[in-house]
Amino acid sequence: VLDSLVRLICTYDDSWEYEAKVVVEGGLGSIIKRKLGREFGTNEMRNIRHLDLTSAALTPTGSPGKMYTLPEGLGLFKNLSKLVLRGNYLLSLPPDLGDLAPTLTHLNLARNKLGTIPPCVEVLTELEELILHSNELRSLSGLPHAKKLRTLIVSSNKIKGLPPGIARLDNLRTLVLSDNSISYIPQEICRLRSLHFLHLDGNRVKRLPQHFSSLKSLKRLLIDNNLLSDDSIVKLRQ
Repeated sequence: VLDSLVRLICTYDDSWEYEAKVVVEGGLGSIIKRKLGREFGTNEMRNIRHLDLTSAALTPTGSPGKMYTLPEGLGLFKNLSKLVLRGNYLLSLPPDLGDLAPTLTHLNLARNKLGTIPPCVEVLTELEELILHSNELRSLSGLPHAKKLRTLIVSSNKIKGLPPGIARLDNLRTLVLSDNSISYIPQEICRLRSLHFLHLDGNRVKRLPQHFSSLKSLKRLLIDNNLLSDDSIVKLRQ
């Protein structure tokens, strides 16, 4: 990604937006050019609230490239609340992403190549939304201890089960698990009393937990294309 031309979309100081094309040389900390023609310095990075690097790894010809990791420098965006790294073929994330823990509330890592949830994500305790669909995840080990998390989207991965620790996300409203390889739903999911939307379609679920009906706040359940028995389906309708 070094010396690559990338597209940067930011919301600056929550008051105005701009688009800039910047050159990355040695890391995100050395952004040297932007649309307004002035240098993009460290002080300005501290005032950025939203950073969108969707499909950021572009070749000099403008055709989509592949980014396997990000250079160091994300930690310089001290007040960042929303970060989008969608569609970059990322295999890992830089450790300094964890430095954003005090302010980061929305993180979109969809359409990458992550095989596990990186350690730097686990420490993001202020997250309210975490999007990880279309990666290579085989488990949800390493979910952040984020009590404020309201939306978790992990569809289209290779996840085989849910960790019991999912119950600690007791403010979760939306849980999207579609198109994985999940065969077992732990009883702990019934403790998610704030859950409104649960998408389990396209998995291998054979039965639901005994106290599934205790999810009184549930407004939408998608569970087609599983291995549920007719009896289980009848009970759901009741």
